[in-house]
Amino acid sequence: MKASFNSTFVFNIHPITSPSGEGFAFILASNTSLPSSSAGQWLGNVNSTSIRVSNIVVVEFDTRKNYDEDIDDNHAGLDVKSIYSIQQQPLGPHSVNLSSGIDVVATVYFDAKDGKMSIFVSTSDLRLKKPLLVVDLDLSKLLPKDVFVGFSASTGVYTQVNTKRSWNFSS
Repeated sequence: MKASFNSTFVFNIHPITSPSGEGFAFILASNTSLPSSSAGQWLGNVNSTSIRVSNIVVVEFDTRKNYDEDIDDNHAGLDVKSIYSIQQQPLGPHSVNLSSGIDVVATVYFDAKDGKMSIFVSTSDLRLKKPLLVVDLDLSKLLPKDVFVGFSASTGVYTQVNTKRSWNFSS
């Protein structure tokens, strides 16, 4: 993938149990097949055998601290070929609580020329002027020329309802 893109979407995570489920993800993938055994902590993206071999890049909106690598149960992170984030930031200091049942606005911008992915996350009434995350990334080395773009989510023992309210994607 060598093209720049900009994607803005509004989503809502409504917990059914306490604690809530696992999270919600924006994905760029080489195919549309979900790996088997990818429920729960895997967010429907990878499983224990597909880590480091799947051609997938994920912006995760994590509502559970499943691994020592997770900073908390309310963060955004960038995952490459894995469920473990290469960079992540807590959302609490930015007045965003993913499990609060309120609408969250996210923008993922990739500049192919500069090789940077910028991720903005805010509530619908408070837009961030600066990105939450900026990551150096060469998507042409991680993904094929043509990719599938979409969303995934999963639940396990704990559940939540994940709703995508709107989505705009341009490339």
